[in-house]
Amino acid sequence: MPVGDNKANTTTDWPTSETAFPYGGTSDLWGTTWTPAEINAINFGVSLVANSNNNRTAYVDYISIAVTYTVAGHLTGTPLQMV
Repeated sequence: MPVGDNKANTTTDWPTSETAFPYGGTSDLWGTTWTPAEINAINFGVSLVANSNNNRTAYVDYISIAVTYTVAGHLTGTPLQMV
C-alpha cells in the first residue's frame, strides 16, 4: 500500500530527451512520518506510473532515493580529563 504524498506532475508532458526531475528534498517527509523500521523495510521504495492519452511509450533510465537522517542522542566533543 503506497504511503506519502503523490508528487505527480500532471500538467507537463515528458520531454523527448534525457532530463532529470527531482522530487522532494532533504527536509521533505512526503506528507507522513517515518521510522527507521519503515525505511529499512523490504517493501520500502518508490512507485512510478506513466499514463498516456496518445499511446506514447514512456522510458525511465533510473530512479534513485536518498534518505537524510540524524542520529538522535549522539553527541560529539572533546573528552574531559580528570586532574
